[in-house]
Amino acid sequence: HANDIAVHCRVSQYEYRLGGATATSDSGRLEVRPDAGAAWGTVCANDFGTLDLKVACRSLGLIYDDSVAAFRTVLATEQ
Repeated sequence: HANDIAVHCRVSQYEYRLGGATATSDSGRLEVRPDAGAAWGTVCANDFGTLDLKVACRSLGLIYDDSVAAFRTVLATEQ
């Protein structure tokens, strides 16, 4: 078709998880590491937006839902 689109995506080697003292299967501090041998690190809140939230949810195997999805700075009690 004249207006079809083709994409080429690369499989990410990055791993994501939700961590922190109050983490659940769908809520917690976002952590990332570049490969299985690396240490986990936190994701900075600076310039983190809705598009980043959508990517994070999908990378975690979760569904992004505008009605419930949100992000905020982690509280000290959640470290």
